[in-house]
Amino acid sequence: MTRLGFITNYQAGRNRKRPERIRSLVNEIGGDTYDVGDLDSIRDATHRLRDAGTDVIVVNGGDGTVHAVLTRLMRSDSPMPLVAAIPGGTTNLTANDLSGSMTPEQALERLGRLKELAPDALPRVGRRVLEVTVDDADPQYGLIVSAGATLRGMEHFRDN
Repeated sequence: MTRLGFITNYQAGRNRKRPERIRSLVNEIGGDTYDVGDLDSIRDATHRLRDAGTDVIVVNGGDGTVHAVLTRLMRSDSPMPLVAAIPGGTTNLTANDLSGSMTPEQALERLGRLKELAPDALPRVGRRVLEVTVDDADPQYGLIVSAGATLRGMEHFRDN
């Protein structure tokens, strides 16, 4: 059985529209769960799941949430866990690329069926992680070509 850990951003677009249904599915699947809403809580949840030896960190949010989790993981010296992206945000290019266009419910239901497998038996889609550096800031990481635009968009929403 695979040990799952969930990082769910209920402020993200799709999740915000149906939080009760998403919360119910996550609870049915089981695993460590963290509700996040800002960069510090995403970093903390990622750190805790990584340190707990979670097999798969499930990122349920949009591209910005995935970007923040990947950045935290890539800046760590620890081995990289598997990462699953659930399309719970407003923009879900990463999740759609990795698993096709699914609703968050469909993606969570599929994940619930897969958790019974051993971690090495899980289906995988490989992608290179992109490093983006803007000016003198620390590198940021993502999976989509527009990772720089994602970074700028996140900065805009944080500032406004």
